[in-house]
Formats: sequence, C-alpha cells, structure tokens
Amino acid sequence: MLWCPEFQEVVRLAMKVERAAATPKIIE
Repeated sequence: MLWCPEFQEVVRLAMKVERAAATPKIIE
C-alpha cells in the first residue's frame, strides 16, 4: 500500500463522497 500524501487525499475524497451519498439530505 502506498501511503503518500496524494493517496491519503484521494482516500479522504472517496470517504467524503461516500458520506455524501449516504446522507443525501445534507446535499439537498
């Protein structure tokens, strides 16, 4: 596994997207 700062940012964005998808109420 590559734990570079860029990879961590991608993981953070993916987690944010997952949270946003799980909580569409916040987006709307």
